[in-house]
Amino acid sequence: MMKKFLLRSAWAALLAMAACGSKVLTEEEAYTAADAAYEKAATPTAKIQVWKDFLEKYPGSPHALEAVDTAVYHYMEDLKRPEEAWTFIQKVQTTIRDPRELLKLQVISLPVLGKLKAADKIKHIAAVLSEKPMNFDEHMAVSNACVEVERWDLALNHARAAAEFATPESFKADNPGKEFAPDRLERYVNMRKAECLTNAAWAQANLGRFEESLKTFEEARPVTVFSFVGAAEPPFDLYLGKTYLMQKDYAKAMETLTPAAVFAGDADACEAMRAAYDASKGPAEGFDTHLEALREKLAKTVTDFTLPDYKGAPHTYSDLQKGRVVLLSFWFPT
Repeated sequence: MMKKFLLRSAWAALLAMAACGSKVLTEEEAYTAADAAYEKAATPTAKIQVWKDFLEKYPGSPHALEAVDTAVYHYMEDLKRPEEAWTFIQKVQTTIRDPRELLKLQVISLPVLGKLKAADKIKHIAAVLSEKPMNFDEHMAVSNACVEVERWDLALNHARAAAEFATPESFKADNPGKEFAPDRLERYVNMRKAECLTNAAWAQANLGRFEESLKTFEEARPVTVFSFVGAAEPPFDLYLGKTYLMQKDYAKAMETLTPAAVFAGDADACEAMRAAYDASKGPAEGFDTHLEALREKLAKTVTDFTLPDYKGAPHTYSDLQKGRVVLLSFWFPT
């Protein structure tokens, strides 16, 4: 609590300096100060508060939507509070006059409205956005929100429309001034393709078009990223497994859901897999034991390797183990 108090006091002091004239901060300086305070904030609540304070002082800032987007992220991902996120967005909306900025704010609001199951509001935003040419992010935001509220026709239409932007040319046009190595550009384009196709396939399944759905899932498979243990980038495994579950093909459902449920810890995949287990093997009381047995059976042995640390000193995996549990974390500068 003391750390949070000191952080907010420091940010308040900066604003007070601007108000009292001892050091008049420009809007850009205030943004820089807020960004620094955000990085130092220790909790999601404190991070949100930094941007709420900034927006209170500078509602018309060119950084306003960036601040909103960041705050909404913490409301949704860290705190799981879509109601508070929506209240926050509505308050910000009253301060924005530029119609283009208002449209962007509505796109930011779509995941929130999806979690709130606000189907009518999502349909309205989709209609407003459709009055002009939409880009990839807008189409996918609508598609994802429609999946949340089970508006499968709209989810499918916007996923298909988004697929038109899953090309190298469109990706580069959406990122002007940036250069991409060919392999990285291909990766980003494939990520777009996978997202569009997976949503389209899930919508087709829920519209009862199972044969078409499975074909679309197979189109998505080659461009979907799979981990070392075979778990796909979400939500491919979940949607395909639930499609098999809808068809009462419980064996394929369990096989498909296993990597996400066992290794990725996906709660939704675990729930769907439990339903398939219950339907095919009887009471689900033995499911947890079954899951643990699968974990032991399917766990892969890592081939021994040696890699250098930042100082160039080599480290061999087998030497690090020696009867201990070892957590390995790989990352690279971007």
